[in-house]
Amino acid sequence: MRLFNFLYIQVIVLFIFLLLIPENLNSNNNSNRDTFQNAKNIELINKKIEILRKNIGNTTDSIKDIIIQNIDLSLSERYDFGLAWNYFLLGRFHQIKQENDSAIFYYKKAWPLTKSNIELELASAVSTGLANIYWETGNYSSGLEFSLEAEQFFEKHNAMDNKFALLNLIALIHESLFEYETALTYFNKAQKIAGETGREDFVGIIFSNMGRLHYKQKRYSKALASLRKGVRLEEKHHHYVGAGRSHTMLANIFLELNECDSAFKYLKKAQNHNINANDMVGLARTHLAYGEYYYIQNQFSTSVESLFKAVDLAKKLNLSNELIKSYHLLAKNYEQTGNFKQSITNYKKYFELYQEVYNVEKINRLNSLEHKLRLQTKENEINRLKIKEEEQTIKYLNIIMVAGILFSLLLLIFIIYYRKNNKLLKQKNREINNQKANLEELNKKLILAETDAGKADEIKTRFLNNLSHEIRTPLNGIVGFSSLIAESKLSDEKKPEIWNMIRKNSEDLIGTIEGLLDLSMAASDSIEIKNTEFNIYDYLYQIHFEIINRYKTQLKKIDFNYIADSKLKDQLINTDKELLKKIIMLVIDNAFKFTRKGSVELGIKKDNGTLQIFASDTGIGILEEKPGEIFSQFVKGKNLPNNSEGLGIGLTIAKQFVELLGGKIWYETEINRSSTFYISLPLNQDQ
Repeated sequence: MRLFNFLYIQVIVLFIFLLLIPENLNSNNNSNRDTFQNAKNIELINKKIEILRKNIGNTTDSIKDIIIQNIDLSLSERYDFGLAWNYFLLGRFHQIKQENDSAIFYYKKAWPLTKSNIELELASAVSTGLANIYWETGNYSSGLEFSLEAEQFFEKHNAMDNKFALLNLIALIHESLFEYETALTYFNKAQKIAGETGREDFVGIIFSNMGRLHYKQKRYSKALASLRKGVRLEEKHHHYVGAGRSHTMLANIFLELNECDSAFKYLKKAQNHNINANDMVGLARTHLAYGEYYYIQNQFSTSVESLFKAVDLAKKLNLSNELIKSYHLLAKNYEQTGNFKQSITNYKKYFELYQEVYNVEKINRLNSLEHKLRLQTKENEINRLKIKEEEQTIKYLNIIMVAGILFSLLLLIFIIYYRKNNKLLKQKNREINNQKANLEELNKKLILAETDAGKADEIKTRFLNNLSHEIRTPLNGIVGFSSLIAESKLSDEKKPEIWNMIRKNSEDLIGTIEGLLDLSMAASDSIEIKNTEFNIYDYLYQIHFEIINRYKTQLKKIDFNYIADSKLKDQLINTDKELLKKIIMLVIDNAFKFTRKGSVELGIKKDNGTLQIFASDTGIGILEEKPGEIFSQFVKGKNLPNNSEGLGIGLTIAKQFVELLGGKIWYETEINRSSTFYISLPLNQDQ
């Protein structure tokens, strides 16, 4: 009864405590997003995102369709992470196709989702893409406003590594607004972070941008030095978009210095890079520079043609800055040719667009906003630290209270149920382990059985194919050459050659049949060993003549040598002479078969009370999956073609015969260099 009262009081206290816990303590439970999401759909969305990220450079309609399908699926699953990534990918798709309005639309949809989920990698990509479009299209006020917001986001989350591309774009916007000192400060920050993170390719881009900044300040020597460093790094890392734009800027500097030949050379390089990289923005700038070049050369009609090309591209891509410069230069061209009406029209376009882009009131408001944002960032950081400390203190107190109550309850429950369930759990665990062990053992046996069956079937098929080939080929030769002798009149010179071919094919056929008989007899233990004592040195010397006579055709390309220690001239051995000869001929046949040129050697030596006969060649070597596999029946080296001659039983027979004589056989090999087979036989004890 006392135990029941104690538990009852503890439950009441816990209930009251949970009512008093602040809401933010339970916020993690409430914010556990996507509780009811379909896991398979989420996995599918993520897989598609990875594929799309790798293939986003492909601007086909099929890629766009996949992105849109992924957006629909993310919406249905309320999966913000997938939605943010797919909005970004669709924005990037339109940006690559230079459909800037659509790109801005989807980047803006991706940005708030990215911020709320604190996806830093995605935040870097979205902010860079959107800020870049704002800058390229001359929408400096929107670009600066958004870039400052993005910079504040990265500072808040201490993500400096993700900021260098954004800082570079903020610098470009300040440069376009003629705030050169501010731009230089941002360029230096971006270059430092890019260098620290190992992004040498991006360091090259920043060098080129700093070169353009120096150019605008008429510091031409500094501009040339920076641009040349930038171009070198851009071309090193195959960043041809940046390299093309840098060459255009180099041409602009030489035009300012009135070195038109150098300018024209750089313009040609720039145009090649623009076209190869499909960089329409860069090409618009290059056409604009060509317009400047021809204007200086007083080739006004050619200048106008280049400027029209620049205007067409700038309109399509909404490049306000390039349009301003093109209208201004067109007005000057028409003025020089006396076409004052067209000159005034282009001057009007120039002034209207200039006033729209460089809205002084809005820019001043943004500068004030930038200052306020920086002050607010510092103030927010201080407040955030204070709040974090307070929350941490409250959290620890709450955790201690909850832990005390829960521990008391759990301890009682644990004591009550432990003894009852412990034995049952142990028994169940033993049963499960036994079942698991049985299943694993059964699974291993099934896998081995399946593997062995597959190998046996494969070996049988290969053997039958090889046997058919080994019998049919010499038979065809015998029949063919016999018919030739019977049906035609051959010269005396040809007859020996034909007879030799018939003899060789006959020997090959007999050899195949004898091999099968030897294999069968060895397998059935029906070979009778007839040991005799004989001089092994003289025996091998005689065999080497038989080898020369047998392989005299191949000896035109292959040297054959008999190598033996002269100390073994009187060496006797007691073994089966016929069986030993078969073993030697099988190994020698193998050596000649797989040696195209070089040498084959037969030798004998004494080693630790045994006699070693060796056969070496300079052939293709032996490649096998497992050591010693080459001695298995019907197995050939893995470096041989499937249609190579032989049944794959010669070395199997040799090994079985050697073992019948109480010896051993092994080999040493080097692929594409050599192979050496060793046959070790026991000597008489008194020798």
